[in-house]
Amino acid sequence: MKTRQSFLVLLLLLGVGAPAWAGPAEEFADFARQRGESIANRQLEPYLATFADNAVLTSALSPFRIEGKQAIKAYFTGLFETYPTIRVVSRQPAVRFFNDGSVAVANQYSVITFVDRHGVVANRPIRSSMTAVKQGGDWLVVDQHNSLIPH
Repeated sequence: MKTRQSFLVLLLLLGVGAPAWAGPAEEFADFARQRGESIANRQLEPYLATFADNAVLTSALSPFRIEGKQAIKAYFTGLFETYPTIRVVSRQPAVRFFNDGSVAVANQYSVITFVDRHGVVANRPIRSSMTAVKQGGDWLVVDQHNSLIPH
């Protein structure tokens, strides 16, 4: 028994097998962190890679939903060109899992600060929900909805 415990402790210290032991909550938290870092660092391609090909984005800044990865790419390309600086501060995140942990529904509130090329600052308080599914071992966003918080 002591040998088994020593082996498990050694595996934990070396990080061996950690992904196999991670549950949906830990995997999804890592996925969400990587998405946030991609946006913060203005890395469009890694951020787009988190969307399913047929994903739908409903943005607080667009009057219509944006359907499909190519349209989402065009939207974010334009957003990054219009606003060279975008900062997001989130609070009250909540994630629920369904279908044996292969579907995640995440909600949160955020304040997004946009700074345009002329230095004009706009703060937008939003509420958002995101549905992601695990396909082939990877989380992919299939639906994301952001709306302005009413005054």
